[in-house]
Amino acid sequence: MTIRLSGNESRVCGPCRDVTVAFLVQQGVPAESLEVSGGQEHTTPATAPVTARTKPTRVVLIEDDDRVGTAVCNALTKRGYHVKWERTGHGGMSAAYLAKPDVILLDLGLPDIDGIELLRQLRLVSDVPVIVASARGEIDDRILGLTAGADDYLVKPFSVDELCARIGRTQHNRGPGTWAPEIYDDGLLRLDSARLEARVADVPLDLTPLEFRLLETLARQAGKVQPMATLLVKAWHDTSGKGDDRVKFAVSRLRGKLGSTALGSESIVSVRSVGYLYQGPHSPVQTEDRASVLEDRDRIARDLHDLVIQRLFAIGLGLQALAPKASAVTDHLLRYVDDLDTAIQDIRETVYHLQDRPIGAPNLRGKVLRHAGRAESALGFAPRVVLECPVDTTIADDIEHDLFAALGEGLSNVARHARATAVDVILRADRRGRHITLYVIDNGVGMPENVVRRSGLGNLETRARRWGGQFIVADSPGGGTALTWTASLPA
Repeated sequence: MTIRLSGNESRVCGPCRDVTVAFLVQQGVPAESLEVSGGQEHTTPATAPVTARTKPTRVVLIEDDDRVGTAVCNALTKRGYHVKWERTGHGGMSAAYLAKPDVILLDLGLPDIDGIELLRQLRLVSDVPVIVASARGEIDDRILGLTAGADDYLVKPFSVDELCARIGRTQHNRGPGTWAPEIYDDGLLRLDSARLEARVADVPLDLTPLEFRLLETLARQAGKVQPMATLLVKAWHDTSGKGDDRVKFAVSRLRGKLGSTALGSESIVSVRSVGYLYQGPHSPVQTEDRASVLEDRDRIARDLHDLVIQRLFAIGLGLQALAPKASAVTDHLLRYVDDLDTAIQDIRETVYHLQDRPIGAPNLRGKVLRHAGRAESALGFAPRVVLECPVDTTIADDIEHDLFAALGEGLSNVARHARATAVDVILRADRRGRHITLYVIDNGVGMPENVVRRSGLGNLETRARRWGGQFIVADSPGGGTALTWTASLPA
């Protein structure tokens, strides 16, 4: 093969022709100034023609470089492909939604969005084959592209014949690509997957690409719990299953942005030890989630069985060893009674972690979680909620009203005065003593007694005394303030 440029002539073998031409065009040589002709001195086996198709393969090319884009478009068109060329990531996303192509060729250095981010968004809404065609040729770049969802990765300059062969490989035994609907709209939240735009009540919501993917993953499965591992795969394309802290941090930022909208931060509900779900204006928790909790009964029973049997077995061995030592029985029995109390507490904690799904009308525990969650945007972080009470605890409406007034005032005090970075909300209910106790403990700067009396906390003492309880302000172990509010429950 002979290539002529400005009177100069170079001979190359057939397979090297396209690589050389593509490289020269990429370096700025006008394609029309190149003259390519065949040689007779040596023949090479012809490259296998593009596989015969009943319909031409539809290609969306996302490439910002005019010279490379023109060369690839012309080469593929001559070989029978239908090519739609877009120079920006957002334009390419819109074109892909409209054309529903058989394959997407994606450059990574785009002017409006990084190609890897665009690839991750594509993988959230479609399984269409994607071939990355980029000058980023380092091994780390190729690994990143493939783990982000690319079906193949080509490094520039490349042979057009090789590109065609790789396109053909993506089409073997494939049906049409599947695409999620371009628009998600629940009457309040509107997501445009093609333009990567989010609006709440028709007001634009400024989100990063990661936040958009996270919200879209949750919203398109509204009312259904999305486990941490699923969110990592969908939003980060991370299949390691390790990265709960990344998810929690991203959700916290997303909630902060939603908190100033008509949706509110509580539209994203935390399901402890499992993941998160989105609850829109018309998306109550699905029946499947109710069923899945019922299906968890066997797992709960197994966990409780293992926990209880091991504890009771250890206590039984201890009691057997006490038989020859009658004089020491009393002290040891008291110690084993304490062990039994610890076992009971462990059982409760196990049940809380396994049954922490918001199903139907919220009980006392669910209401505490919801009230604490609403304070996250004001605090700048999520309160840690510890529920040390039976699952079915109920209290009178009047007491409940004062309890949540105490909780709201306590968290408001932390947000306004404490300069804290963490706060614990602890609710304890003692069925035998018929008392309920609320603790709000922060790690902030502490609060003098005279400030307490001038703040909104002063009336909480009156509310506690109304129910035979008390309200106490003390220093917390972390240097902040510990608020304790108690009430007696009627028998």
